[in-house]
Amino acid sequence: MEIGKRLRFFYFAYLSYPSRDRIIYRHVVRHLPRNIVEIGLGRGIRAQRLLEVICGRLPADEVLYTGIDLFEACPPQLGQILPLKQVYQKLRHTGARIRLYPGDPAHVLAQRANQLGPVDLLILSRPLGTQSLPKAWCYIPRMLHPDAFIFLEEQAGFNSSFRKWSSEALQAWVESRQASKAA
Repeated sequence: MEIGKRLRFFYFAYLSYPSRDRIIYRHVVRHLPRNIVEIGLGRGIRAQRLLEVICGRLPADEVLYTGIDLFEACPPQLGQILPLKQVYQKLRHTGARIRLYPGDPAHVLAQRANQLGPVDLLILSRPLGTQSLPKAWCYIPRMLHPDAFIFLEEQAGFNSSFRKWSSEALQAWVESRQASKAA
């Protein structure tokens, strides 16, 4: 691998901003997932960097990236969001196969879960991913590869971070949230 790509990988994994994404970049460099689903893209920067890392080490046509987001329908309090067309233009330059689905994740997964799998890496960004997760959970296990990795963004005070979850641990978390809402 050429030195420029190695330096870029090192930058993403250890120096890039926001720092919460670094754990995902390090994971991607080690495991090279070929089928990625991200719920809650924001401005698409993390997605672009992930695909740059993966497509730098694998043939780009073997990588499938699926993004689910509200895009233009996103409420203003969630921050500045790029329109679907601009996110697609940003991601297609990586060479990976790109699928972007606008809408609430629970509704999109209800329609598309069987077409998405087997997913190697699932990224659930706050707040979009965590709000829809209890409603969408029944669709997620069927689309995951048995050895899939799941990253869920968690809020701690004013900061957020990604935590790696097993599908069993995430299912227990979702069930506990559903039980607390029912009570």
